[in-house]
Amino acid sequence: LLPGGGTLLYGTAPGDAYWECRAAKIHALDLASRKETLVLDHACFVRYVETGHLIFVTADNRLSIAPFNAMTLELAGPPRQIPFQAPLRSRRFVNLVAAADGTIVYEIGPQLPESHLAWLDRAGKETTVSDQAHGFDYARVSPTGDRIAEVISGPDGTGRIWMYDVSRGQ
Repeated sequence: LLPGGGTLLYGTAPGDAYWECRAAKIHALDLASRKETLVLDHACFVRYVETGHLIFVTADNRLSIAPFNAMTLELAGPPRQIPFQAPLRSRRFVNLVAAADGTIVYEIGPQLPESHLAWLDRAGKETTVSDQAHGFDYARVSPTGDRIAEVISGPDGTGRIWMYDVSRGQ
């Protein structure tokens, strides 16, 4: 929420691709009138800082900051890249927080490590589902438990859907 509590700042993207910043948008929603305002195009992972700035990731995968007018819901100046930082290597998740004084702490991490899928029963026993190793993310099991849908993260931060049929082992 922005100062005053009446406006929500949030991001959208087509489908389930919020981490693809070049397709994402940052919006502000007036909670009373339900009026939606486009704040930024081609940006994601936005945070409002009490100094009157927005911190966000740009389409070129850089952490940036821009002065922001919370009353008009517009940038009050051009965005600037945050200096002395390497490009964020994963668009999947950006862990960042900003203190009231504008101090920013953010985590730059590698892509998801490669792992395999396994069932874990209530007793803590692990049973391997597949030995195929990938950078798995966002697993979903079908209601019948016979299929698993999983997003596999690529080295460039993109993802693709991987379907696994448990009964066939593939």
